[in-house]
Amino acid sequence: DIDHLVPLEEAHTAGGWAWDRSYKTAFANSLGDPSHLVAVAAGVNRSKGSRTPLEWRPPSRAAWCWYARAWVAVKEQWQLRIAPDEAVALLELRSGC
Repeated sequence: DIDHLVPLEEAHTAGGWAWDRSYKTAFANSLGDPSHLVAVAAGVNRSKGSRTPLEWRPPSRAAWCWYARAWVAVKEQWQLRIAPDEAVALLELRSGC
């Protein structure tokens, strides 16, 4: 499966609601950042769904650092808000880096 690292629903909630249609389309289909759309096993994609780092973590602990860094990079690139509780979860993910 191809997974939006930052799910479309989360992007909408974090500020994407204000984007025009063309910017939303650009976010949904962006190939410029290899962390934005990620090839993953179908089961992993389905278990993650629209969850954020507050609610979901990669099954492999070895991927936690990458996931946290990539999540922040995508959010910053698209100027999406990181909620305070989301920031705490990201710090927890990066604690073992």
